[in-house]
Amino acid sequence: MAPHKKTNGSSSQKSSTKKARAAYSKSSSKMVQRSPEPETPHIPWRYLTVSLIRNAECESDAGERLRYDDDGDDPLTSAGREQAESLGTKWADVPIAAIYTSPHERAHDTAEALAKPNVSKPKVLPREMLVERKYGETAWKYLRNGNELEQRTKFGDRGPADRTYAPPHGGESRREVGRRALAAVKSLFYCHGVGPENVPKKYRAEGKTRHWLKRNANCKPDSLPSVRIPHVVIISDQCFLKEFYEMLLEVQDPDEEHWVTATDYDNVAWSRHFIRLREVESGLELDACNWNAPPGSSKKWKYRHSDLPDFYPSSKLAFKLQSWARA
Repeated sequence: MAPHKKTNGSSSQKSSTKKARAAYSKSSSKMVQRSPEPETPHIPWRYLTVSLIRNAECESDAGERLRYDDDGDDPLTSAGREQAESLGTKWADVPIAAIYTSPHERAHDTAEALAKPNVSKPKVLPREMLVERKYGETAWKYLRNGNELEQRTKFGDRGPADRTYAPPHGGESRREVGRRALAAVKSLFYCHGVGPENVPKKYRAEGKTRHWLKRNANCKPDSLPSVRIPHVVIISDQCFLKEFYEMLLEVQDPDEEHWVTATDYDNVAWSRHFIRLREVESGLELDACNWNAPPGSSKKWKYRHSDLPDFYPSSKLAFKLQSWARA
């Protein structure tokens, strides 16, 4: 009779224990598997059409008088009143939700002439944040003393100027004017911006980031993206309007660099910008399409503080700065 073969009970027990642990581990991993991270909520764009208009000709524009302070009276000339009335006639059928204006007399009177014949009967709303750049007492003192060249060059009224420099005794830097313009945009969107449900699909382009629309050639006063998108008008003076436009370029620039342009609004000249904006955790996102580009804005160059000369009285400074920036 053959001897009884002893089974290895401990080995069998270890094997079954290992299998049980593996099965438990597998089932446990399924039970404790993390749910996917919640997606960042989609923040829709808001849309608005903004037209920028320079005030009609005032007495200082025509050389009939010199202003010696930032807030002095500077009424429209007879030619300026005709310009403003003509503007109102040409824009009579243009839908306008509201007209926002600098509190200066020349801008406010231009706004009233635009609003009076308009089919929308828009309100004229003066806003301090839309006022022309303030140069301060010292800069105006040079003008009172007849030294216009000194005022224009050393206090940033012509040529490549330090954007951070504010003339003493109440003057504003160009950068400060640009910040006012950005605050104005945010305020306009708060009051008038509409969501994508009010915007035709071809103008939404929510998946695109920059330059989502081509510039509109041969824009007429009544040429608007859509009557369902509110259209507001800003009336101010040269420097503020220029800084407003350059602010749009700066906010859109991936590196947030400032672009200097040769933008130059004549009296009652205008531009139109179809803007979309949203505020996300990382900051402000803004895209702007030039529905009607500002005059002279095609010439532009990146602002570099290191390129600024100490003093150049030449009228060709803009082109010198442009060549330096390209180098």
